[in-house]
Amino acid sequence: MGKPIKPSKNLVYCYACKKRKKLFEEKSGADNFIKYNRSGILEENGKAPVQSYYCELCCGYHVTSNPSKEEGERLDCRDSQLIQNLTSFTQTREKFKELGHVLGVKIQESKDQIFIGSYQEIINLYKELEPYRALLEKLPLEEKSRFATHFRRVDFLYAIASKMEELVAVPDNELEDYVKREFPAISEENFKAIEMMVKLRKMELEIREISSLSESVNSEVYESKVKEISRYLTSIKPIVGRKVTAPYRRKLGLCN
Repeated sequence: MGKPIKPSKNLVYCYACKKRKKLFEEKSGADNFIKYNRSGILEENGKAPVQSYYCELCCGYHVTSNPSKEEGERLDCRDSQLIQNLTSFTQTREKFKELGHVLGVKIQESKDQIFIGSYQEIINLYKELEPYRALLEKLPLEEKSRFATHFRRVDFLYAIASKMEELVAVPDNELEDYVKREFPAISEENFKAIEMMVKLRKMELEIREISSLSESVNSEVYESKVKEISRYLTSIKPIVGRKVTAPYRRKLGLCN
């Protein structure tokens, strides 16, 4: 008997099988391959294909030496599951890709808003990221690491916003110890940011309290506090930027 026909042009790498497999566009082509080549392949290899099956990943038909109908059904189920997993993974990466375009900006905007005493932005962002947390494990390591860093920044800012009134109640000379207990291993840069946020919040509360006093008490004390706030805003402007200092002035009704 002659050697079996072994077409080479239709060999592809099948990601479902994780090896090179013959691929046929039609079931009839796969079945004819078995019909005309089975005995020669059996003689040469000791086993030969006995049935064809459709591969969803390769969008065509392969042949297999397993005669079990259940095996064919198992292969179909395996391919369907692989398709679902691949689709899910692709959709996950697309979601994170869209998120990645805006997340850094949203984090910075939320941080700026905390400086001026507005916490709704970070609360909204924290809630917006909730559905993504469960999907994080599906990302490749490099992407996962990048987004995990972003998520930690959001968690940190959310914790600050949640504790702000507690932080404001802490005396200035005890603030550093308190912050380091609440946020172990906090960096010096992050502590300085919290320190500025707390001071700005305290100043806002103080000037609002002064504004509520009678005019006889109010005027001189108010002007003194305005000058103190202005000096402080000028000192931190190189650090926090005009996006913080200008809205803060407007919020308190101070001139720019």
